[in-house]
Amino acid sequence: MADSKLHPAVTVANIKASIPIILDNEAADYNMWSELFRIHCTAYLVSDHLSPRPKPAAQATSSEKQPADPPAADSWERLDAIVLQWIYGTISPGLLKTVIKSKTTAYDAWKAIEALFQDNKATRALYLKQKFANTRLENFSSMHAYCQELKVLAGQLQSVDAPVDESDLVLQTLAGLIEQYETVQTVIQNTKPLPSFLEVRSQLCMSETTKANQALHSSNQAATSLHTQSRTTPPPATQPSPPVDFRSDYSRGRGRSRDRGRRHAPFNQTTNRSLSSNAAYSLAPQHPISRKKAPILRCNSSGDLYPLTTNFIKSPTSPIALAAITQERWHQRLGHPGTNFLHSLKSSSFINFMTYGHHQF
Repeated sequence: MADSKLHPAVTVANIKASIPIILDNEAADYNMWSELFRIHCTAYLVSDHLSPRPKPAAQATSSEKQPADPPAADSWERLDAIVLQWIYGTISPGLLKTVIKSKTTAYDAWKAIEALFQDNKATRALYLKQKFANTRLENFSSMHAYCQELKVLAGQLQSVDAPVDESDLVLQTLAGLIEQYETVQTVIQNTKPLPSFLEVRSQLCMSETTKANQALHSSNQAATSLHTQSRTTPPPATQPSPPVDFRSDYSRGRGRSRDRGRRHAPFNQTTNRSLSSNAAYSLAPQHPISRKKAPILRCNSSGDLYPLTTNFIKSPTSPIALAAITQERWHQRLGHPGTNFLHSLKSSSFINFMTYGHHQF
């Protein structure tokens, strides 16, 4: 009778826990995958399924025939099917479509995958040697990735019968370094005997970490120095803006519309008030105290410019000082030409006048 105890291979629930990589046509992981798979099969007592099936023992004679026993729970066919599931579960879907066959054994699938990755050994060896010799640190993001690539290429060369010994691997690792690692490169080359690849990898990774910390410290010091200098340096002195001549803009506007070519009276800054017909009288916008634009007088007259009526003088809330100022004074303060100046222009025929009603323009 067969032993009722379960075979160790039957207890495996998740093969990916023991073989964490997926073999793919494009990836260069066959050596790693095959080694992990072989170790797993040995641990669970099914490594013989990666070899041809042994021939069954000779059958007994017809006179010695015994009743056939029921198939054991851990028969060879069942264990072979479990190993075949492990193979199919750790390869990519594309690779699975290439190697899968009906009524095949685990050994047949194992050899089919091996043939895919190890055919044309001479051609593969030539390609891998060129790639191994041209590997440089400048093409990788870190020292760890650079050393890992060299180790993978050395394993691939070994699988195509072109092994790379330890010293050649160390020398190629040093040859592919950049100028920043010239010092550590010289030290390792002059070491007798040469250290192992793992020791060289450890020294190079530590040197990379040291250089990165030094660069970070230098950048922090530079930033701190710049920040301190910017705080201690006083801001540049600003030049005061030149005073604005308020007469220029106003005089140009008035000269173009009505009094072109006339000379304006002197500008009085203390009485800088702008009065207009049918508008609120306010301080000029350029004056420092005129920002509130509070009206001081409103004139709605349709007659002469800026008349001051009796109603305005009688108003108790209006500025009486404004009512005491004559129209001629208002024209003078606003920079308008005086009567004498206009008569001199008329008599000299310097400008032309036109009559409109009882007014002359």
